[in-house]
Amino acid sequence: MIDILLAVYNGADFLSEQIESIRCQDYTNWHLMISDDGSSDDSLLIIQKATNEDSRIEQIQTGLQHKNPRYHFLDLLARSRAEYFAFCDQDDYWESNKLSVSMAKLKQLEQKYGKECPLLVYSDMSVVDEELNEISGSFMRFSGMDERGQDLEHLLSINLAAGCTVTGNAALRKLICEYTEDYEDPRILMHDWWAILLAICFGHVERIPGCYVRYRQHGTNSVGAKRYSIWNIPQKLVKLRDNEKNYWDTCRQAGLLYALYGDIMPTQSGKIIMTYAESIHRPRLEVIVKFYRMKMMKLQGMQRIGQLVMIILHKPEAIREH
Repeated sequence: MIDILLAVYNGADFLSEQIESIRCQDYTNWHLMISDDGSSDDSLLIIQKATNEDSRIEQIQTGLQHKNPRYHFLDLLARSRAEYFAFCDQDDYWESNKLSVSMAKLKQLEQKYGKECPLLVYSDMSVVDEELNEISGSFMRFSGMDERGQDLEHLLSINLAAGCTVTGNAALRKLICEYTEDYEDPRILMHDWWAILLAICFGHVERIPGCYVRYRQHGTNSVGAKRYSIWNIPQKLVKLRDNEKNYWDTCRQAGLLYALYGDIMPTQSGKIIMTYAESIHRPRLEVIVKFYRMKMMKLQGMQRIGQLVMIILHKPEAIREH
């Protein structure tokens, strides 16, 4: 059994299509857990209709006001009891073999590493418009993401696994829920990023070739796909303050990761995480040298240049005041 975790907030425009794409999965041993976070549109009516039509769909009434998807998804994860889980966004569309492909890979990894090993699999996805017309056949290429950075050194600064493609096992859920003390902690940037960091530290992460989710690009996306282009570089350099905050935020997330899990994580993982977390307080040249020696620089050329610029220009004293 796999629990599909669907966090909803004002998702009426596309929610019915997403639920229908789940009901059309060729892997049928699933349980859809839907939680609404106080929607003011027709989301609740759509959820109630779905629960009436399919006994595998359950509305989870938490009594909480989550206010952000990170907290909402982690709270749903803590309520899951199945052997496997999958994150699901309210506005996407799943290909009919999404679950079967993910489950086949997870079970293959469990045979290799054991069920007690925290495991996470993810995939690329296509980018579509509101009517599901394709914009790009690859979210990763569209966004300029480098698929090679599937290790802790690079996942600290960039998240490769879009939550709507993520599937994990019970060992990973247990690791996340037993040690993460506060799901509302703002240092956790996103639920999917937190999950992949823990999986890579303590278990195994693998990307499945192909696209099994249609990522719908529309005006109200919580996190939208941004087309990558070298022509965007000057614009990003102008927004150095935002980039500085992003760098600071990833360092804070790394610091929290070490604070919660440092006592039980492998020594080398702890060393990598602390090097990244403390980099905002260290001299610039020292950071650059350490990042190169430990292979923590971003792999994609323009992203590496941007990372270098950020390290050189940030001011440790000013950062501490944030």
